[in-house]
Amino acid sequence: MNELVKPIALSPIIFVIVFLFSPILLADNTKFNSSPEILNIPVVEVITERIKKNEVVVLNTLDDLERGGGFMFSSSKISGPSASYFTLYSETKIKEISWSGFVNEQGVKNNQANFIIHFYKDVSGFPSDKHFYELSTEAVSDKVNVINDYATYVFKSKVDVQLTAGSYWVSVMDPETDGLNFSWHIEKGKQSTIFGSGGAFRKSPNASWKSLNDGVEAINARGKSLFILGVN
Repeated sequence: MNELVKPIALSPIIFVIVFLFSPILLADNTKFNSSPEILNIPVVEVITERIKKNEVVVLNTLDDLERGGGFMFSSSKISGPSASYFTLYSETKIKEISWSGFVNEQGVKNNQANFIIHFYKDVSGFPSDKHFYELSTEAVSDKVNVINDYATYVFKSKVDVQLTAGSYWVSVMDPETDGLNFSWHIEKGKQSTIFGSGGAFRKSPNASWKSLNDGVEAINARGKSLFILGVN
């Protein structure tokens, strides 16, 4: 009989313990309302989840080129770059960009290819004369299609540049040292129009910037195939 009474006598204590600790047990750990150690979740996983939630897609005009036709490319090299337009509405760290285009396969080694990336400030609807950020990168490549001796690829590179709110341009260029012969694809779904997210080019590093499409302001012209990922 005593063995039946003891659990009943202890039940208020058990209730108090459950009541006191229930906020911890029910807390959303991704919002840091509770300690990861109490929930038996590694700290690094919680931090990673929080960073993922702060990521922002700055621009997504990427064309993966996974089709049989409808291609439209233009050269983008260090001696004659193209640029694509984007706007930030708050301070953002750019951490990664992807792009697609037409290249000579001989310029791709071990699934990597050399590129130069420039960021420009916007000046009256065009890229500034001088870039404020430069990155020489071995971009990771993913071959999509092969046409004769040339292939369409999607490339990806890590970037580390902190930008304030405002309008900017970015160039992805062939350094012209590896026989890559890179031609940048236009932005997705814009083959039949001259309007888009914004695009510019110049014939040489010291030439004036022009709209990618005649009769259209550069910031309203057809842009390039590009994905920009940032962190707020």
